[in-house]
Amino acid sequence: MMPLYPFLVVASILLALGLFVVVTRRHLIAILIGIELILCSASLNLVAFNQLLHGNSTSILEGHAFMVLIILLTSARVSVALSLCFLVFRNFNSADAQHIMTLKG
Repeated sequence: MMPLYPFLVVASILLALGLFVVVTRRHLIAILIGIELILCSASLNLVAFNQLLHGNSTSILEGHAFMVLIILLTSARVSVALSLCFLVFRNFNSADAQHIMTLKG
């Protein structure tokens, strides 16, 4: 059985990269990619801890089931977010997140 720390190292690198992208980038698509990296980190942790707690038992797959659920929900969220990005680009002629802050009300 593989130890847990390589999975945790990769997940923490993905989390740090995702947070860095979300905080530093202003382009909407780049921010969405950062959020995707954060969710990939969470799903990797779920599978790694499921493997640690249940070993090689194939009957207990809660971590894998949650990972599939995260992937399904993420794909739905990405489709909605990309359509919103296209609407923002069509209305503001830019995909910069700073232009959204200047909405007229």
